[in-house]
Parts: sequence; structure tokens; C-alpha cells
Amino acid sequence: MMKNRLPINVIFTLAWRNLWRNHRRTLIMLSAITVGVWAMIFMTALMRGMVDDMLLNGIRNLPGEVQIHHPQYRDDPSINNSIATPDNKLLKALQSPEV
Repeated sequence: MMKNRLPINVIFTLAWRNLWRNHRRTLIMLSAITVGVWAMIFMTALMRGMVDDMLLNGIRNLPGEVQIHHPQYRDDPSINNSIATPDNKLLKALQSPEV
């Protein structure tokens, strides 16, 4: 079987010459690619910012980052499965600035 393949440097040379044969077409395509890449980067950054903002709003508007429940509360959310009122020692500890 005969191999009639062109060397890779000849292929690149022909491709480069073909690109610049029509300057207007090449510049339009380069502009379109640039605008497309810029739009993808912009939209990715916008979506990441929106997700971060939604997460912070959820933490700020809902009970917070941590919720404490009675072990059976998720299975049966009745008043019987509520957490008892903490004693005075725990309340004083929670009022300290370190907590």
C-alpha cells in the first residue's frame, strides 16, 4: 500500500495561506470566536455569582447554617419531639461573647 501523505509542516503552511487569502472572512471568524469565548466566560462568572448569592441568601433568610433537632423530629415533627429548654448554665454560656 502506497502512502501519499503530505508532511505536517506542508499542511500547516497551506492552511495558513488559505486563512489569509480572504482577509475579511478571517477577521469576521476571529471576531465571532472572540465574542463567543468572551460570552461563555461572562455567563460562567455570572452563574457562579448567582449561585453564591442564592446560597448566602438562603443561609441569611432561613434558620442559618446549623439546625439542631430532636433525633426523632425528622420522622415525626410533632411537639412531643421538641428539644427541652436549656438550663441556666447553658444559657449563660451562650450569652458569652466567645460563643
